[in-house]
Amino acid sequence: MTRRDAPTHRAPPRSLRPEARRSLIVLGQGSRRPPTRPRAPQPLVRQSFTNCRDPLGIHTLNPAPVNAGERLNGVLFDRQVMNPLETAVAASPLEASAGMVVCVRRLGAGWKGDTTARILHCIAPVAACAVLAACGGGASLGHGAIQKTFDVGGRSLYLECAGKGSPTVVMDAGLGNTHETWQAVAPAVRKLTRTCTYDRANLGKSDSTSKPRTSADVVADLHRLLAAAHIRPPYLLVGHSFGGLNVRLFAAEHPTEVSGIILVDPTPTTFLSGECALVSAALCRELQAGWDPDNNPEGLDYLASSKQVEAAANLPRVPVIVLAATDHQQDAITDPDVEKRIEALWQRSQQQLATEAHGRVIVVPSGHDIQLLKPEAVMGALRSLLHQPASQ
Repeated sequence: MTRRDAPTHRAPPRSLRPEARRSLIVLGQGSRRPPTRPRAPQPLVRQSFTNCRDPLGIHTLNPAPVNAGERLNGVLFDRQVMNPLETAVAASPLEASAGMVVCVRRLGAGWKGDTTARILHCIAPVAACAVLAACGGGASLGHGAIQKTFDVGGRSLYLECAGKGSPTVVMDAGLGNTHETWQAVAPAVRKLTRTCTYDRANLGKSDSTSKPRTSADVVADLHRLLAAAHIRPPYLLVGHSFGGLNVRLFAAEHPTEVSGIILVDPTPTTFLSGECALVSAALCRELQAGWDPDNNPEGLDYLASSKQVEAAANLPRVPVIVLAATDHQQDAITDPDVEKRIEALWQRSQQQLATEAHGRVIVVPSGHDIQLLKPEAVMGALRSLLHQPASQ
């Protein structure tokens, strides 16, 4: 990682950017939360470490230490890596290898306690995570698959495509997430049709570029990337959270190339202003600070991107499905009544988006990361747009 990813002193509001975390539930290990008023794991905050690799691994906030020799997310560590105020950025089974140095970032007062740990041994993923590759590096996606970077104008973006058929499903991740956020969904989709995931600029295996950036920059990059890889339309676009802004703008700018859109708990363009109307001025400023481009590794500007999406042409008349999650808790919101009103605001925004796009809403009892927590909901939406029976 580079210094561009160094965190600020404050944590971003959780419901605004919950895609920056990955839940242990996906690995079947359970999330160990405090007994009083359960909360989702803290957002991942990346930090630059000397000789420390951040492999974009799965992480959680645990109430108890993980001691030397114990397992965490499919790896063993050589020292205690967690206490109630720490989050371990552990290597995922996809990338873990013995001897890898990983980062440990303490969460809590003052953001103190940066340290490192070394993996002693890589353990095979548990059954609930069978969709992931085995330990020891990214697995091949098979004959004819694409797993490489492509030049998009003086810099490169990483792309993975596999499967056969049309339309091509193109997935855009939430803020701060790489293509790996789709690994509970993509393997099954590849059995139905050609499926592509990628890393945006400043993330994963893609090159860095200047900041701040907007959805317009992302759309231009993605269009160049697909052209460079000779991935021809039509595209069925899938966007999670901030990725929803990106795919909406892509569809508006390239309407003849899009056959359908699935928005996975997409970030509403007006959510921040609506939320600020429900809280104090001081809390509003805190929430706004969480969306500052300097507070995310991509340097993406939510407010500017939202304006671009609102100013764009209407979405093409293609099938649109909005998957709306039901749990968007934030640590900063302590009043239960305000929390309920904010959740209602999010739900209304999803319904309004679907109505404007002549689409439909499917409410999914889940946290924000539906593609990780309820991947079957994403698969159901994809099958319906691909006209595939559920048994496939």
